Amino acid sequence: MRIDYIVFLRVIATLAVLINHVPLVADHVFRESATRFDDEFTGACVSLVHWAVPIFVMITGALLLDKKREISFEIAIKKYLWRIAVVLLVVGGSFALMEEYSNTRSINLSLFYTSFVNVLIGKSWTHMWYLYMLLGLYLVTPFLKMILNTAKLRDVDALILLLFFSSSLMFATKHFFDFQIGIDFPVHSIYILYMLLGWRVSQIDEIHSQKIKKNSFCLLLLVVLLSLLLLVANHYYYEGCEKFSFCASYNSPLEVILGISIFLFCYVNKGKFSFLVSNKIVKMIDNQSFGVYVFHMLWLNILYKVVGFNPLEYNPMVYILILFVVLLLSMATTCLFRKLPKIGKFI
Repeated sequence: MRIDYIVFLRVIATLAVLINHVPLVADHVFRESATRFDDEFTGACVSLVHWAVPIFVMITGALLLDKKREISFEIAIKKYLWRIAVVLLVVGGSFALMEEYSNTRSINLSLFYTSFVNVLIGKSWTHMWYLYMLLGLYLVTPFLKMILNTAKLRDVDALILLLFFSSSLMFATKHFFDFQIGIDFPVHSIYILYMLLGWRVSQIDEIHSQKIKKNSFCLLLLVVLLSLLLLVANHYYYEGCEKFSFCASYNSPLEVILGISIFLFCYVNKGKFSFLVSNKIVKMIDNQSFGVYVFHMLWLNILYKVVGFNPLEYNPMVYILILFVVLLLSMATTCLFRKLPKIGKFI
């Protein structure tokens, strides 16, 4: 069943990933020709759309932790974990092969062995880290569901606050002030926090949703304010204040609040997205969002490393063209991959 606000969030998060990576990869590949402006522009793009992964994880929480969805440990492994594992082995393995070949320029058995080992230890292309993280989330999902199916909402709220303190605020105080409380929290994964936040927002009833909706303009102002703060932090980072790099990390309180604000705004205004998500293009991006995430880096590498196209030599508006080209090529690649027997269904 299509959930309009989820579709909208998934589409904007997919586009945000491209907005993040299109200039970031260019800045990395053509590092020698990058100017201060290129660095700051890239940093600004990254900091402004870094909420994409938190949104994806919150979507996962809202869907998988729903009490109506049954996910035992067996189902988690056979249905969800297996899908990611196949994609990592097939697609991640192919990426690892390309990387090894580009380094050695030779084809032999050791090339395949090294590539396979690299996939197992998580040394495929950098964007594939998200899939490794998903493996861990899927493994803990059945246990999270056990807690959520029996716990009261106020107890879940307490757990969320504890995770926010241990996985975000403590990291911030350690990073900025070199101060750390002596309590050793056994669980402090920021991704579990995002997953629980997605579920918790989806549990807001209609009465409270309407109350929040009346103040949704304030949520938008908060999103704008946090985005401006991230831009300021990005500027000071390039002024030499390295500590400000933390502001755009997933553990940053700014990122947590920004992500939950965007998710909450879309949830309380969920009735307004039906006309938009019925658009054919939006449906296509939503249907192929996972494939776009997996394959977009392939086309960026081809464009920058093989073709040798350097966007740093042009007006930054060229990134918009690159974004749409990479999006279309990634969607086409997803369609082709889905035609493969046995494994195509996993994308």
